[in-house]
Amino acid sequence: EDGTWVAYEISRVSDDALVIVFVGIAESVDPWVVNGLPLTANENSLIDDDIVVGSLVRVTAEIRPGGVWLIREMRLLSGGVDPGCVAITAVILNLSGNQIVLSNGQTLLLDEDIIVDGELRVGSVVAIVACVAEDGTIVIVSITVIYNPAQPGPSPAPIPNPGGERVTICHKPGTPAEKTMTLPQSALSGHLGHGDTMGPCR
Repeated sequence: EDGTWVAYEISRVSDDALVIVFVGIAESVDPWVVNGLPLTANENSLIDDDIVVGSLVRVTAEIRPGGVWLIREMRLLSGGVDPGCVAITAVILNLSGNQIVLSNGQTLLLDEDIIVDGELRVGSVVAIVACVAEDGTIVIVSITVIYNPAQPGPSPAPIPNPGGERVTICHKPGTPAEKTMTLPQSALSGHLGHGDTMGPCR
């Protein structure tokens, strides 16, 4: 509940295993189907007991030779998804007041009707449930934080570069795309605006 990740199992993965983590809606429980993907379970699969059709779940699956998706872990996320609703996942690139910019290019406005589960911050991976209203408009119902990167410490001072025309930043800190970049001073404000930080990545 405090955001600490607890390991239920640690096991060696074969070198050729491809592991996918995604959020979706359970469409069938026997056999398992999530977001239209048929999934296979075995005695090592860790699956929450309370999952029913319509549940919002986080799945960790191993893609086996032959295209079989083997469930390693399936966890129930808070809330469910009604018919006519979809769940998507995205990374928060920027937070400004009640405005959220997502990695898929969308901008959301938070209002009091949206249920937020978890602390929203730059770098958060979120599951967003959206439904079609009676008038045909799309309404955001809930935003659930799936993963939050560790809170960064104070940003280090920028590293000076020859001529003073370029600066070093950490691009997309706390995400899989994190990397140290050097860019023109003129591009700095745009990068800082979507969550990059000054100085090299740690």
